[in-house]
Amino acid sequence: MDRPWIAIQRNRISGSGKRKREVLRLIEFLRQQGLKTILFSDREKLDKKLEHPNARKNLKCLVAAGGDGTIRDVVGRHSSLPLAVLPLGTENLIARHYGIPTSGTDVGEMIQYGRTCEVDVGLVNGHRFMIMVGIGFDAEIVRRAEETRSGNISRLRYLKPILSTLWKYRYPEIRIRSEDSSEPAAGGQVLVINLNAYAFRLSMASNARNDDGLLNVRVFEGESGFKIFRFLYKVLRLKHESLSDVKSLRGNKFSIESDVPVPIQVDGDFLGFTPAEISIDPQKVSLFIPKSFQAN
Repeated sequence: MDRPWIAIQRNRISGSGKRKREVLRLIEFLRQQGLKTILFSDREKLDKKLEHPNARKNLKCLVAAGGDGTIRDVVGRHSSLPLAVLPLGTENLIARHYGIPTSGTDVGEMIQYGRTCEVDVGLVNGHRFMIMVGIGFDAEIVRRAEETRSGNISRLRYLKPILSTLWKYRYPEIRIRSEDSSEPAAGGQVLVINLNAYAFRLSMASNARNDDGLLNVRVFEGESGFKIFRFLYKVLRLKHESLSDVKSLRGNKFSIESDVPVPIQVDGDFLGFTPAEISIDPQKVSLFIPKSFQAN
């Protein structure tokens, strides 16, 4: 392949599935610009294609057509390649943060314009992530939601897992220690944040940037559903970071442990259970962004 081309990795079950036509609109626009475009629904076929030196050299960008989990999957395998996003997921937190449009045609124009920025990537137990890692209550919700998932999903599908987790979760203690600290912070819920973007537009770490080489941690103390509701209320009012039972840490490497296995979610996907090692990946990702985007 000796001319510029674009690869699109599509996740067929991202979000509710109502916006799948945007993939075709993106392909049509790019081809009108004279760019060869190949759509991959099979990730192994994409990986095999990119093993060829010429294909890799002439690739203009790799498009993640799906939700935040699709982006994480693409970055996990190809973090050195320029990345564009066509948001098709339920939350689309990365796209929302950077103002990436939902229209396939508009995403094509964004790629054609060619503005990019370098963004940090995190590592948790060897797996890359873009947004954040949640350990505890929120990860248990994700775990329960994935147990019953069989296809596309909407926000309503999370209602039952949320109620079930509120009723059954026991909030075991989670301990997190930074690389330069001998004493761990402990709580019932821990968030390790690379990008300040959370479900339902909640802001968990006001000072988080995902281009500064640092991770921001919020440790919520407490062992009850009542505490969780109190924390959420304070989060909605942007008051949680001043609470005495919310600890804030900052650094580029953390270790997490617990006496019993505690669930972990990464960018909205269930990963497994504690313990965990979390750090910043030295390899940043070059992300296509709209020309109108203004950094905070």
